Amino acid sequence: MPDGIVEHVHEVSIVITSDIPLAARVVRAGGCIFNENSIGQALAMCNVLEDLRRQGNMIGGSRPFCGKDHSAFLSALDLAVQR
Repeated sequence: MPDGIVEHVHEVSIVITSDIPLAARVVRAGGCIFNENSIGQALAMCNVLEDLRRQGNMIGGSRPFCGKDHSAFLSALDLAVQR
């Protein structure tokens, strides 16, 4: 399915995902919240953490989505939709 998402993205698309590799592909196709400079760091961190988890050196993932995160997300989404 990620291939289908990337194939259908255009300049007015809004893609919401917690999948960093997918976000990187969408940004390369013209995304705007993550940009070409910031997505690389996020993707690298995602890859490092995935490798650590595979090796058994790290357990867990992101912190839980909380009320402040929800508000920040809605504000960012509202701004993106208004553009």
